[in-house]
Amino acid sequence: KMARILEAMSDAPDKTVHLTSEDAENEDLQDELLTTHSLRLPDQYQIISRISLGGMGAIYKGRHRKTNAALAIKVLHPHVASKESNIHRFEREAQAASKLNHPNLVVIHDYGLTQDEVPYLIMELIEGQTLRAEIGKNNGLPPRQFFDIFDQICDALEHAHKRGVIHRDIKPSNILLMKSDVRENFVKLVDFGIAKVVASQDLGEQELTQTGDIVGSPLYMSPEQCVGDELDPRTDIYSLGCVMYEAIAGSPPFMAPNAVKTIFKHVNVKPDPISVTNPKIGIPPQLEQIIFKTLEKKPEDRFATMEDLKLALRQCRQMMAM
Repeated sequence: KMARILEAMSDAPDKTVHLTSEDAENEDLQDELLTTHSLRLPDQYQIISRISLGGMGAIYKGRHRKTNAALAIKVLHPHVASKESNIHRFEREAQAASKLNHPNLVVIHDYGLTQDEVPYLIMELIEGQTLRAEIGKNNGLPPRQFFDIFDQICDALEHAHKRGVIHRDIKPSNILLMKSDVRENFVKLVDFGIAKVVASQDLGEQELTQTGDIVGSPLYMSPEQCVGDELDPRTDIYSLGCVMYEAIAGSPPFMAPNAVKTIFKHVNVKPDPISVTNPKIGIPPQLEQIIFKTLEKKPEDRFATMEDLKLALRQCRQMMAM
């Protein structure tokens, strides 16, 4: 398994990777396989341009031909779609999202297979920037913006967890910020592509991810996620803690020359105080205590629920009069 980790992760610790007992190969993307002429979608959907290309597939900007509504269209890469287990994972994103209805979660309108049996998702198109870009502007977030953003993320994940959905890939690039009539930093949490559905009797499905699988983005993976242990909602609390740390300090709690060494740190090393990572930052001890509680190695030592974390952040904000 370590050889597979090295091969899949060494070049991109912030990218999402999937390592399972069935999926040991690491195939190169062939861009031509995802050209627009090869994507034979239902007639009502039109692709306009590509937004991004990743290891699992691509996301396009599109529109509904009848309503002219702007859409995001996510398509699984053909070489990934050739494996039935990957198609099930892709379908699970749509199934997971169908259980959720929250203003801070991206809306999925439709999903299915192209004429070539390549899975696709039709999603709400979000016009905004990533939290990663926002953090990069000033090497961190000011306190008011920090509390505003993470209150929304906690609320969205609390909603998901109460409905048996664990995200498992929380990272700054999966958190989008947009302006709305309600607030300037309106959050949209995206990409439930590796979400784990638990307590899912209503879906009538078996658990698709087995213990021993390694799925996630190494910079933000919980210790239990790093070693392929069984996951519960507290894995999202840890990952969100990594993002909160980065939002204050300007860099994640664990950095290393490659992803394998980063994973080792998640499992074995305590994070440096934020004042060590970024001496220019003055962080109230109450807030640092909250962040470090989310980063405990053992799940039972973290906040028990996302609601508990949200309330702790709100109390801290009140104490700071933010």
